[in-house]
Amino acid sequence: MWLLMDLVPYITMIFIWQAIYRGAATIQDYSLIQVMQYYVMVAVIDRLTVVHFEGWRAEQIRDGKIDFYLIRPFSYLLEIYTSSVASKFFAFLLFLPVLGLLVFIINFFIPGFSLPDFFANAPQFLLVLFAAHLIQFIFGLWIVLLTFWLEGSNGLEHFKWVTVALFSGSIMPVIFLPELMRNIVELLPFKYLFVVPVMLLQGQYSLVPFDYLYMTGVILGMLALTAFVWKKARLQYSSVGG
Repeated sequence: MWLLMDLVPYITMIFIWQAIYRGAATIQDYSLIQVMQYYVMVAVIDRLTVVHFEGWRAEQIRDGKIDFYLIRPFSYLLEIYTSSVASKFFAFLLFLPVLGLLVFIINFFIPGFSLPDFFANAPQFLLVLFAAHLIQFIFGLWIVLLTFWLEGSNGLEHFKWVTVALFSGSIMPVIFLPELMRNIVELLPFKYLFVVPVMLLQGQYSLVPFDYLYMTGVILGMLALTAFVWKKARLQYSSVGG
């Protein structure tokens, strides 16, 4: 039901952008088909990278139910990551029929619509996709780890959604944003969550050495901070019973 409900915003976008493009072949060098490709690719990337474990993992810590991972040689953080990857894989398989339905609906209203060539820039796309999932995962993990100090930390999940939506390009192609917003998106690592991978698929971008260094530096920095916070967090943990 969630998957089908997620179709509604994308179907709504068809009519909104058709109205915007009425009488115009391109806007900011973007055609209507390219705009709809952008939204479909955002939906695909969302299913492959976005995490949703903050709420129930925070509850798990509050209830003192992570003893198993603290007294055995298996990392709690590693368990969260492997579970996240497995759930992403399963959720994407469920999403594939919905994706086919979405492409069919868009093509019905916008004849000639097709998906970009996934294999045209596959190595760079897959690399950025992996980096995007790590950034999304660590961002969500920080919210979980704050539960060791803040009981209502999972409320920060909403802050995460707003931040990602504003600065990752998931709302609309960045070219349509005000110049100030475009500059902010360019500076922050959130651009690798949606903007860069979509542009790679559409052949509008190619990774340069700076991108590799920036992504690596951001991820290593986030991992280092996570390791530090996790070390401190375990000292805050308490549970009663078994």
